[in-house]
Amino acid sequence: MTAASSAVERLGALAGLRGRAAVDHAAATLLAFVAVLVLAANDGGYFPPEWGWSTVALAWVGVIALIVGRGVALVREDRIMLGILAGITIWTALSGLWAAAVQAPVLEVERTLVYLVLLATLLITARSGGAALMLGAGTVAGVLISGFALLTRLRPDLFGLYDDPVAHGRLYQPIGYWNALGIFAAMTAALCLGAAMRSRTPWVRMSAAAALPVVVSTLFFTFSRGSMMTLVIGVGVSLALDRDRLRALAIALVLLPWVVLAVGDARLQGALAQGGAGVHAASNQGRPLLLVIALCSAASAATMWAVGRAERRLTFGPAIRRAYIVCLAIAALVLAAGAVAVYGSPPHMVSRVRHALESKGPAKDANQNLRLETLSLNGRPMLWRSALADVGDHPLLGSGSGTFEQYWNQHRPRNYVARDAHSLYLERLAEQGPVGLVLVLALVLYPIWLAVRARRDPVVLTALGALVAFALHAGFDWDWEMPAVVCLALVAVAAILVSAREEFPRPLSSSVRTGLVAVAVVLGVAAFAGGVGNQAIASSVSAAGGGSYAKAESEARRATSWAPWSDQGWVALGAALVGQGRRDEAAAALRTATRKDPVDWIAWRRLADVTVDPERIHALRMSAKLNPKATRRSLGHDDRVRLGLTGNH
Repeated sequence: MTAASSAVERLGALAGLRGRAAVDHAAATLLAFVAVLVLAANDGGYFPPEWGWSTVALAWVGVIALIVGRGVALVREDRIMLGILAGITIWTALSGLWAAAVQAPVLEVERTLVYLVLLATLLITARSGGAALMLGAGTVAGVLISGFALLTRLRPDLFGLYDDPVAHGRLYQPIGYWNALGIFAAMTAALCLGAAMRSRTPWVRMSAAAALPVVVSTLFFTFSRGSMMTLVIGVGVSLALDRDRLRALAIALVLLPWVVLAVGDARLQGALAQGGAGVHAASNQGRPLLLVIALCSAASAATMWAVGRAERRLTFGPAIRRAYIVCLAIAALVLAAGAVAVYGSPPHMVSRVRHALESKGPAKDANQNLRLETLSLNGRPMLWRSALADVGDHPLLGSGSGTFEQYWNQHRPRNYVARDAHSLYLERLAEQGPVGLVLVLALVLYPIWLAVRARRDPVVLTALGALVAFALHAGFDWDWEMPAVVCLALVAVAAILVSAREEFPRPLSSSVRTGLVAVAVVLGVAAFAGGVGNQAIASSVSAAGGGSYAKAESEARRATSWAPWSDQGWVALGAALVGQGRRDEAAAALRTATRKDPVDWIAWRRLADVTVDPERIHALRMSAKLNPKATRRSLGHDDRVRLGLTGNH
């Protein structure tokens, strides 16, 4: 027995699993923990080099499980879910046939393969009865990442991650984007609260309760209003479906004061909520707040212990339950009356909300607490309108996966940089047409439907809260592009699927196993090639940035061999050759880049820098056509006049 299996067996014993049963759940448990933790710790898995290596590692685990695993089974629901995700992957790849260039769809496929192979490996390694351990492992990883993120805010003197000119005081490390960290923490909080409300194991309930003030404080410092809203809705949905909802709500209410106390004290610390306040000022406020949060966590765990003791000793009759319901109803009426008194009648509220959504948010350098007092969508409607315009131009098949940035650069109404439409569903409709939208809707709605059917299972209800939060938040941000966020959601999906299995499902036949091994090997080889190519591109760019142009050239040439579909290796090669003064060779490399991706405005702009008229003017015209605003800013007055980019064009 390995050390890892032994550790899982001890953990399983604490959770009520003994001997071989705990070891059988080791693989899925460790996989859920490691996948979420490693991706979140590496910039959320956002950058392409992470995708290939992640897929290779996951495929390798899947192959081993298929070859040596006992009782490997995939029931009908598992196969449907994997079929949906495989359909998304295949349709993403097919969109390269009608996209202007194949590079963007290939990158989208590489990212999507991480999700497909992770879910497949989780389902292959999971065993009936192991959903709780698997979901718990993902939750622990989420708590560790959220706790580390909070430490970087409260003790910037130790981590040096505070004064970032882009974040403007919003917490974003280690995932790399504040709203992504926000929904990651929100999903983790939903899982912790679900465990505190529904677990049958006292130490699990106490640990989950202790984690809540930490995770919610992390969520607060991201100032991600959408994540906070989706947390409330996700927990609300799981409570509404809970057969013992009154008990669960009571537990949530007795834990709430400690969360409110921690967040309330955090809100008073101005230096922690404003970029540029300085490391010294932030640390001076962060140290005592860290103590407050630690005390709130201890009090939350103690409260959960007291609740457990009370549940074992006290019995509440129908009269007390009716009184409890009446109190809840009165509280709801008081809140509704207060809302009307402050904000006016419901029609007036709707009008105010609509105006607030369209209003401009607080200044980026202002205290970020002000964000919590506004409903501004921060330019998202502009992106959504652009996505809808893209739908109008490509109504049947879309413009191709990963092409929204190209459409936005060409048609954006003002100088606003964006790579994504900030809505998974609108972006899918724009890039992949109705088929792409239906597939991604099925991806989130099918497991939710399964969870509603299996709502008697406490593990399912807990996973459902996190999954609903993700499904809603993905509608107004770019969560799909953050693998750490999606993988935590997929752990919840896998927990729902495994919980719905029969106790002894029929194992896969040897022929099916062999076929799956072959598929995993093929995907692993393809991912390896993509990983080498993406890593080489990143290494070349990094070397050129550091002035090591010979190394940059070597890495760029390696990238052109391993990723022949991409123009990025040739763009990187051009930069490396320019750094060495070999402008003619750089021009040849950039010409190749523009042939491979004729809609890459950066390749055209760099080609213009190393050529002379008339080729230079042609390259500038192409760059201006693909991104008029960025090209205009980079040119002198005479060139702008020659290209017709003067005035407000």
